[in-house]
Amino acid sequence: TGRVMSTLIPRNTPIPVRRTKTYTTESDYQTEVDVSIYEGERQCVDGNNLLGDFLITGIERAKRGEPQVDVTFDIDANGIVKVSAKDKATGKEQAISIKASGGLDDNEIEQMVQDAETYAEQDKERREKVEARNQAEALVHGAQKSLDDLGDKADSAMKADVEAAIAELKTVLEGEDDQQISEKSEALSGVLMKLGEAAYQGEQDMAGAQSDDT
Repeated sequence: TGRVMSTLIPRNTPIPVRRTKTYTTESDYQTEVDVSIYEGERQCVDGNNLLGDFLITGIERAKRGEPQVDVTFDIDANGIVKVSAKDKATGKEQAISIKASGGLDDNEIEQMVQDAETYAEQDKERREKVEARNQAEALVHGAQKSLDDLGDKADSAMKADVEAAIAELKTVLEGEDDQQISEKSEALSGVLMKLGEAAYQGEQDMAGAQSDDT
């Protein structure tokens, strides 16, 4: 499906300018992050111009979504771009500088703007597919974490329903059927919500019983 863009500095932003955005990992126990810098108007990276990339390593092993990596874009008055990435937990940092002459010329920029308009709907559909898949993968991770956190406190029947829904979503994620991914994601969300409601009610009942005993 291709990777999608995350825009930090839109076209025509006055310079000098400095922007920072926090990103995280995509996989469990990921210890490095590849930072790629693109110039362009398309929503997916393969329609844009790669300016440079670098790797930040030494990130502490953790579950996906837990590490926090600050990526900062700094463009000076001469148009020189400095991009740095810093892992908040370890302080590990890496950076790259891109000279102003390394980008697109005016004609290439105009063509890229026109292409973005021409393929806007197609790019939107591709982006939505990628984001839906990412959300489904995050849902699987969150559901498994909920089961781990609840442990023996989880209702056995509901726990089995959640485990089955996780397995079904994992299966369709191995394919490219977007409709199935959407349906199985909704199904997992539904049973996960019921599990959470049951766990909350169980805690309330237990608190009430303890109050009656005092």
